[in-house]
Amino acid sequence: MKDRFSSCTGLGVVSMVLMLAVLAITGGCADDEEVEAGQSPVAYVSPGPSSPRVFQPVRIGMIQGSPGDWMGRSVVVNGVVTVIEEPGVFVINDIDTRTNQLMVIIPRNPQLITSRLNNNDVVQVSGTVQLFTASMLNTYSPAFSGDAEGPRITADFYMQYLNRPALVATTVDWLSYTRP
Repeated sequence: MKDRFSSCTGLGVVSMVLMLAVLAITGGCADDEEVEAGQSPVAYVSPGPSSPRVFQPVRIGMIQGSPGDWMGRSVVVNGVVTVIEEPGVFVINDIDTRTNQLMVIIPRNPQLITSRLNNNDVVQVSGTVQLFTASMLNTYSPAFSGDAEGPRITADFYMQYLNRPALVATTVDWLSYTRP
């Protein structure tokens, strides 16, 4: 009769030995009840494949130059705040040229950001590039209205950025802050 491991390849045996060594070192698989009081588990991994968002650094001029290439993509841009449109919309320009503009939309808790913003602040914004359309007024209503009155952006502002790229922000970080 053949030995149990004779049919295993060398690689299979090495893998099995490594797995057993890891289990011996870590103490096997711990149940939640085995975690001592005051300790938290190291990490829980959600089931299924994960899709980490990678934010690509890009200049505002690149987005404005070929908007179709950037729609739906996650990006990071640096810019100078030039217009603050209450309550959750502002405009940034390229730091160097100040000619290329990008509207930034704060979809959640917009007052926390725009209440601290000042013109000439230099910010870094990460988010997703989307085409600014009329439907965004409803999709991101907290950014466009602070109450039941509806959108509070001016008609001129709306027309200037309609059907142009906008950045729906995930994070806003200050690189320099201008005191009011």
